[in-house]
Amino acid sequence: MKWANHQLTTLAGAYAVSGNLPFSLAVSAFSHLPDMVEFGPGKLIFRKHRGASHNVFLWIAVMILSLPFSQLQLIQQTAAALGHYGFQPWWVIAPGLGALFHLAEDAMSVGGITIWRGRKFAGKLYRTGTASEFAVTLGFVALMAPVAYLHHIF
Repeated sequence: MKWANHQLTTLAGAYAVSGNLPFSLAVSAFSHLPDMVEFGPGKLIFRKHRGASHNVFLWIAVMILSLPFSQLQLIQQTAAALGHYGFQPWWVIAPGLGALFHLAEDAMSVGGITIWRGRKFAGKLYRTGTASEFAVTLGFVALMAPVAYLHHIF
């Protein structure tokens, strides 16, 4: 999936789940993380695209290991200062959550992602860079719009 489509689908999905637009924007900003760690020095560790950098368990671990950082004084002070904008200390999970959205979106492609020991999951809904990718993105955003509207009303 192209990066713009990752951002759109992640934003729509995160907002439909959380109802918190600033948090959803933060999660969406991190939706490129699995691809970004493959560039630069990351090429030495993550040698192939959709390899280790696209491991679901890696990003779940990142989310779990990030939670203790929510107790840092800097995070607590930031929450006190920006709480009226919706910021909460648990937002430290945004990078891991954005990465997990990325993996879910990649899993719906023809190529899919490797889940465990070479076993792949491929939803085969689209091929990256084709009209089918944009149709899936548009369809997902359209499905999430009523849910997002319900958050707005209530």
